[in-house]
Amino acid sequence: MNRPLRLRILKRHTSLELSSADEFYETELMTRERLPDLELSVFNVNDVVSDVVRTHAEYAASFRDAPPGVREGIALSDCRACDEVTVQGDTEFAFTRSQHRELHFLDARELRELAASVVSTLAERRRGAEQESIRAYAHDRLSARDPEWLSACEKRPKWSKWALKAKVGAQ
Repeated sequence: MNRPLRLRILKRHTSLELSSADEFYETELMTRERLPDLELSVFNVNDVVSDVVRTHAEYAASFRDAPPGVREGIALSDCRACDEVTVQGDTEFAFTRSQHRELHFLDARELRELAASVVSTLAERRRGAEQESIRAYAHDRLSARDPEWLSACEKRPKWSKWALKAKVGAQ
C-alpha cells in the first residue's frame, strides 16, 4: 500500500547539506521578504518514486526556464504543529495543482521546531528526483503528446529539446 506523503520541494538542493536547524530555517522556511513562511507549500502524493518524480518534474517545468539538475524535497508527513489546507496550486499541470496543500503555522516558534525536527531526521525525509528520471518522465509525456506537457514546453522551449534528446543517447 502506498503511504501518503506531504512533499515539500526545497528551494535549494544544497539545503540538505545544512547542519543546523537555524541554517535550514533561514534558507528554507523564510519568505522572499525574510519573514517566517507560515503557509508552507507542499504536495500530497503517494510515497512512491513515480509520484515523487512526477511532482518534481511538473513543479520544475512550471517554474524553471531551464531543465533542472537534481531536484530535492523532504517529507513533512509527520508535521503535527500545523493545519493542512487545500489550496489550488499554480503549476501548469492538473495533477500538481490538485495535490497542492499549504501547511499553516501559528508562529515562527512552530517553524523553528519543524526545522529542528527536519535537520535531525533529514536522511529519512529526503525525497529527491535525479535529472535523468525527470528527463525520462518528460520525454515519455512529450512522446505521448500529453497536452499539458506540450503547452508547458511551448512556454519554456528548452524543456522539449532537453527532454526529447533523453533517449537518443540511451539507445
